Amino acid sequence: MSRKIVLGWLFVSLFAITNCADAGEKKTPDLKAFLNRNKKIWVYEASDTSNLQCIVDVQKSLSAEEVTFRRHYRKMLAYSYYDLKGKFVDQTEQSKTYNKMEVSLDQTTPSKFSQETLLYLSNDEICGVFLVVDLTEDTPKSWYDIRVSDTSIASGPDQECLDFYDAKRQGTTSRKIYYADCKKNPESSS
Repeated sequence: MSRKIVLGWLFVSLFAITNCADAGEKKTPDLKAFLNRNKKIWVYEASDTSNLQCIVDVQKSLSAEEVTFRRHYRKMLAYSYYDLKGKFVDQTEQSKTYNKMEVSLDQTTPSKFSQETLLYLSNDEICGVFLVVDLTEDTPKSWYDIRVSDTSIASGPDQECLDFYDAKRQGTTSRKIYYADCKKNPESSS
């Protein structure tokens, strides 16, 4: 009888410890949830050294394996865009979520463009912090950026999202990407 009680307490203790450990674990941010909720996503700020502004991704399609989108941007005073395809990679076993995509030009012979990893996603799924690795050069460059849903871009990212971004970039220079006049681009209004 006492052996059953001890085993019972042992089981309850292990269950409690497991639940406490699970509660403390960081959940893998769900890239597909972010994309599913937000069809138009602006880059708000970035630690890169380019001179691009007004970067916005306008989603064309989203499937279980990939997303196709048009990335609009402004360089100097000229607007342009890339048609891109992001293939989801590195699905986590525990949560069955993806937090990374390999981005290529969406064309007959795709060429590598970047690797983009969602490191942080706000609870309301409208702000995300990304690690971007540019694969268009012989020597890849990387930076962090903070992306916000079109519906929330006017108010900007929440404080937790900004704090995570600031902690990740560790004092590197950050520059503003989104400005109020960015919405004047007729191409990105769709």
